[in-house]
Amino acid sequence: ELLMVDLDKVDIKDGAVLLNGAPSHISWEQLVEAMSASRQDLSAHGFYATPTLEYDMKTERGKPFAYHVYGAALAEASIDVLRGTCTIDRVTIVHDIGESIDQSVDIGQIEGALAQGLGWALLEDLRFEPNGKPISDTLSTYKVPDIGFMPPGIDIEFLPGIDNPFAPYNSKAVGEPPLQYGRAGYFAVLEAIRAATGKALEYYDLPLIPEKITKLLVLEQDNNKRATANRIRTKA
Repeated sequence: ELLMVDLDKVDIKDGAVLLNGAPSHISWEQLVEAMSASRQDLSAHGFYATPTLEYDMKTERGKPFAYHVYGAALAEASIDVLRGTCTIDRVTIVHDIGESIDQSVDIGQIEGALAQGLGWALLEDLRFEPNGKPISDTLSTYKVPDIGFMPPGIDIEFLPGIDNPFAPYNSKAVGEPPLQYGRAGYFAVLEAIRAATGKALEYYDLPLIPEKITKLLVLEQDNNKRATANRIRTKA
């Protein structure tokens, strides 16, 4: 209506409103403002059904995924040996993104998934009464990651040169896969406990809350004391 022409003659490219392929006198901002003022829907919706997927639940055979996503995360952690608390100081991530459609959005997705993964690995402790009733059902009893818990340094790089013909625009999933990077925080805390006690640990019990960290520290200290006492008795 603003241009007084048929819709098929109008195109939008790189933030410019084109008329018959040439820039018009209407800017993108003016177009959006006019659409909003006339109460017209500015949203768009699309749906992509991944092809070639099939899976037989009875035989447990098939192709449930069109592609896989790869990545790696390196976390640095510190622990307070008196209180059993931990801090994730820095996380470096390399993620297989395919071709990023919008890097700022994808980085935000990875940071959000990392927060969720760190929460599952180090904070979110589900507890129940003997009858099955949850007792960690409020924010005072069920700790979730907040901005203060997140590492001050988060470095994210996209793995370049990855082709993916099974998704739109050569993209790859970036919502759920980065959740796995939270496990790097778990193992970084275990490594910090090893550095404090001098003994490697194989301990797999998420979340690694301060109560468990303290028990591991005390247990290793007691083991070291007993080992020292045994050596003294042997020498005697």
